[in-house]
Amino acid sequence: YTALIFSALLMVIQDNTVFSDIGFLLSFGSMLGLIYISPIVAIIFRRYLKKLPNMISGILIETISAQIAVTPIIIHYFGRISLISPLVNLLVLPIIPISMLLSLLTFIVALINTQIAVATGIPLLLVTKYTIYIATFFSRFSGASIDVKKINWFVTILIYFIMLMFVSMIRKKYREEEKYI
Repeated sequence: YTALIFSALLMVIQDNTVFSDIGFLLSFGSMLGLIYISPIVAIIFRRYLKKLPNMISGILIETISAQIAVTPIIIHYFGRISLISPLVNLLVLPIIPISMLLSLLTFIVALINTQIAVATGIPLLLVTKYTIYIATFFSRFSGASIDVKKINWFVTILIYFIMLMFVSMIRKKYREEEKYI
């Protein structure tokens, strides 16, 4: 997590308004969730959902951990909570590396020849359309998300403080248990 904190520090040095940027807050919060919360969620999955295939449990662990970490920010800004994000992520996350690779390939080809890049960009377009289709399709379901009362910054920070204490307590408990195993 040191690299994450260091990169955040560099971003703040370059632009001190970054903490008011929702994209930064969600990205940073998601990464903190993956670092600190996912080990706890993984323990729960190992105990109660051990029959799930590794790929599915991995995606669900990452999704749930990131979602837990950013929920206070989402409630603060949007007053809404997604109930279907784990399902949507199961369908979308496996192709994200393909999308990233195709983006890089298209960019490199575009540096050489833009006409050829159009052809190499077609698979990228298909992957992107699939991602957008899945997100749009599932967002149409009633109950896909629920509206909640927005919370102010004080409550948001208080929730994060409580989360920090809870996560620290659980991580400490499991570290102590591992000493005796």
